[in-house]
Amino acid sequence: MVRITRQRITLLLLLTALILTIQASLPEKAHAQSNVYVASLDQNIDPGAEDFVVSSINDASSSGIHKFILILNTNGGSGSNMENIISAISNYEGVSNNNFTTLVAPSSAHAFSAGAYIAESSNSIFMVPGTVIGSATPIVSGIPTGEENTTLAKDINAFTQYMTALTGSHGRNSNATALMVTHGVSYDCQTVNSCIALQQRVINKVLNANSTLQALTLMGAGDATIHYAGSRSVFLSVISDPNLDSILFLAGTFAILADLYHPTLILTVVGAVAIALALLGLGVFGAPIVSIVLMLIGAFFIFLELKTHHGVSAIAGVIIFIVGFLLIFSLPSSAPAPASAPSGSGTFIQAGLVTYTILGLLGAGGVFGSIYLYRVRETLMNQPPAQNPKAIIGKQGRLTSDLRAGEVATANIGAEDFTVTGSTDMPKGTFVRVKDVQGLRLIQFGRLKGSKGPGIILIFPVINRLVKVDLRERYLEVPHQTAITKDNAPVDIDFLIYYKVVDASASIVQVQNFTGASVGLATTTLRAVVGDIPLDELLSKREQINTILRTRLDEVTERWGIKVTNVEIREIRPPKDVQDAMVKQMTAERSRRALVTESDGIRESSVLKAEGAKNAAILQAEGQRQSAILVAEGNKQSQILVADGLAQALGLINASAKNADARTMAIQYLDALKKIGESPSTKYIFPMEFTGLVSRLKGFVEESSEDKARPEEDPSPH
Repeated sequence: MVRITRQRITLLLLLTALILTIQASLPEKAHAQSNVYVASLDQNIDPGAEDFVVSSINDASSSGIHKFILILNTNGGSGSNMENIISAISNYEGVSNNNFTTLVAPSSAHAFSAGAYIAESSNSIFMVPGTVIGSATPIVSGIPTGEENTTLAKDINAFTQYMTALTGSHGRNSNATALMVTHGVSYDCQTVNSCIALQQRVINKVLNANSTLQALTLMGAGDATIHYAGSRSVFLSVISDPNLDSILFLAGTFAILADLYHPTLILTVVGAVAIALALLGLGVFGAPIVSIVLMLIGAFFIFLELKTHHGVSAIAGVIIFIVGFLLIFSLPSSAPAPASAPSGSGTFIQAGLVTYTILGLLGAGGVFGSIYLYRVRETLMNQPPAQNPKAIIGKQGRLTSDLRAGEVATANIGAEDFTVTGSTDMPKGTFVRVKDVQGLRLIQFGRLKGSKGPGIILIFPVINRLVKVDLRERYLEVPHQTAITKDNAPVDIDFLIYYKVVDASASIVQVQNFTGASVGLATTTLRAVVGDIPLDELLSKREQINTILRTRLDEVTERWGIKVTNVEIREIRPPKDVQDAMVKQMTAERSRRALVTESDGIRESSVLKAEGAKNAAILQAEGQRQSAILVAEGNKQSQILVADGLAQALGLINASAKNADARTMAIQYLDALKKIGESPSTKYIFPMEFTGLVSRLKGFVEESSEDKARPEEDPSPH
């Protein structure tokens, strides 16, 4: 089973209004075409009629149809819409081979007022027996006082010239059509042989037909499709009726006003849609701007009834609205007209019996509605609240709409809907618990009437006084206060007091101005607390002082319905000489700390240097030991290698010495002498064997000389 809720109904209404608006804005659907386009207009000339005829002519032009037949039956209507239709007909006829014909049919049909102008703008006018054309005198509006005759004559002359121009351009009798405008003459066609309209040459032909279809057959368009006004044109015709617009406007205004007393949301949506449709209709109709403004002012005065509650504003608003509505029929239309239209402000509609009946009903409805709302308000004012706001604190409820952090949503708590807020996002259907309530207090003749929750509050401006109480946590800024400490030191102190109202009624009834009273109480309490504390403790024990101040303040403000949540000292300012002494003390303390820090640094530096030297000596001794070990190892290896080399050299020398002769040894001696001679020494020591060496050398030289002196033998045989 589908559950019907206010949200669903509201959504359905909005969708319906949207569908109607979209449908009204869509162009008419094109129909199957033939060589003749036939359109039937059986209504007053209004924005819907203009939309139908103009769109039909455009449809025929875009389809390439050169013959257009307009079946006309109208009592007249808006002059501006008529002029726009005539302009579209003139544009269609201006195209080569196009022909526009007006057929006044069926029997008993007529082309009065604006219809006569439309018919006379056609290339051809056909009528069937039992039809009438004429009565084209305009209803002139907006004539300045004292110029009625002059202005009326000018406007009638202008429309007369307009009519004769239309008639003369198509070869018909302009004198006869001029009488339609100046004297309101009409020409009928009783039979084919007795047709005054044809005799006066205001039409072109009388068709011997008893029905519209028979007349179309005689015109060669019996098989053509007859086009009728579509949904868009019908919507524009309905919505542009000023009588309906006035009903929609006032009904929408009172619907919204009633919804403020009986919150349902549905009436507000319906009222807003009704007002929007009324304004749309007035704009389509071409209502003067002054009329629309007056109607809006009237609506404003009706809504002002929410403040006055005596019915006077509502009655004044209805009267202003009626005046604005009547001006629609008295002032010139604001709708644009073609350049070829007459300059007069004529129209072919006027306020009739229906209009004045509607206005009377609306006025009476406004008076009785104001009285009803006044009685409803009195009942609501005397009705006790369905639920004490403080009673719901701690209760559990369920969100009926999505809640975003810091914004508002609705929740059902204790079978009633409340506006709620929270610090986190929560979806619809989440179970919540009430932590606090914010509301209003109503006072009447010095007596507390009770609390009012969020929403619209209705009060009497003179009898009632509404006091708004903020239930959020707030703070008071206490300016600098001079207090004397226990050791007689004057100090200036300023601090903040954080508090919240827990009982709105007590905060209004028990104390005249709880904000001012809280500041005064905080000042005296501060001085009492500071008087029991020495200056040194005052400067060093702020948290303890804050706690003492909060406790003492809370004890007094509790009966006012106020809870002190926290006290924070912001600044403590001692006298100038005490501040100087504190600066000197601070400077001396910092100097002492600097010396101590410097001494500690020197001591630590010396210790670190000694530690570094010790570690360096240890490392150096360790390095030398390792170096000596490595040098000894190197020398050992070197000597072993030298000994091995010497042994090998001696072996080689010994091996070579076995084969050496005296001459070889002599050469070795000479080489040694050469090296001795190259030395820088001045003393030389020769071994004992040197003399023997010299003698051997002498012998070697002599032998060599003898060998050179001996002739060389010829080795060749003799």
